[in-house]
Amino acid sequence: MTTKKYTPATLVGTAIGDSLGMSFEMKPYDYPELLAWDGSFTASPYHKLLVGQFTDDTQMSMALAESMVGAGEFSPAKAAKAYLGWFTSGDCRGIGGTTRKAMLRLQKGSPWSEAGEIGDNIAGNGTAMRCAPIGVAYRADINNALEIACIDAVITHNAPEPKYGSMAMVAGVALLSTRKANVDNLIDLVNDYLPPCGVKTALTTVKRLIAQDVDPNVAMRIVAGPRGYVIETVAVAFYSLLATKTFEDCVRMAVRSGGDTDTNAAVAGALAGTLYGLEGIPEKYLSGVERLEDLKRLDLNLYGLRAFIGTDK
Repeated sequence: MTTKKYTPATLVGTAIGDSLGMSFEMKPYDYPELLAWDGSFTASPYHKLLVGQFTDDTQMSMALAESMVGAGEFSPAKAAKAYLGWFTSGDCRGIGGTTRKAMLRLQKGSPWSEAGEIGDNIAGNGTAMRCAPIGVAYRADINNALEIACIDAVITHNAPEPKYGSMAMVAGVALLSTRKANVDNLIDLVNDYLPPCGVKTALTTVKRLIAQDVDPNVAMRIVAGPRGYVIETVAVAFYSLLATKTFEDCVRMAVRSGGDTDTNAAVAGALAGTLYGLEGIPEKYLSGVERLEDLKRLDLNLYGLRAFIGTDK
C-alpha cells in the first residue's frame, strides 16, 4: 500500500488566497468585475500591488513563522518584534486600523502585552489571518496551541472574538495537519475547543448550511459580510473549505464572498493548503505567487518544529 505524498502548504495556501483576493478587497459580492473574474491573479491599483503579490495577511503570517522558526518555539516578545519589523520595513501592505494602532504603541516602547486594542467591540480579523503557523507547529498539543493563539492575538487585538477567531483557525489547522479531521468532522472537532461565542455560533451555522445542502450563493450571503469582522471571515473560510472539493474551488469561493476578500481567501487558503498540501495546489498558482520558495521553506520548517514540542506520530 502506497501513501499519497503530502507536503505541508499552509503558508503557500495563505499567500495564494491573499493574492487572488487582494484586488477585490471591500467590493460587494455582486461587483461586476468580481462576477466576471476567471479565478486568476490580478493586479490592484488601489494597493499598488502587482499580479501575484500578497498583502499584510501573508506578511504577518510570515513574520510570525520566521520568529517561531528562529526561536524554535512561539515567543510573544519575538513575535511582536517581528511584526514591528514588518511595520517599519517600508513594505507594509494594507494594514488594518487596529493593527496599526498596536504597532504604533510597540514603536513607542509599549510591551507586547499592552499594545493591543482592548474592548468587547474590537472584532477585526487581523488575528485569525496570521495565526495559522501556530496550528502547524503546535499541532501535537492543541490545547497549548489555543493558549498561544490567544497570547498572539493580544499583541494587536486584546478582545474576546479576535481571540476566539484565532482559536478556531489554530484548532482547524492543527487538526488538518495531523489528519485527525476532514471536511466531514472538522467543525464538530473545532467547536469542541471553543467556549460559547460568536465564532462558534457562526461555525454551527456553517455546519447546518452544509448539512442542508443550501445553495452556495444563498449560504454565502448568510455567513459572509461586507467588512473585515473576524466572525464572518472565519465562517467564510470554513464554509469555503467544506463546500468544495479542491484547493482552487475553495479559494475562489472565498474570494467571491465579497467584502474583505483578501483576508477571507487567505484564511480559507491556509485551511485548504493544510488539507490538500502542496500537491493539491494548481501549478498556475504556484508559479504565479511571489516568494514561493520562502513560503515553502517556512511551511517545511514549521512542520518540523514538532521536534521542540512533541510528536504527532
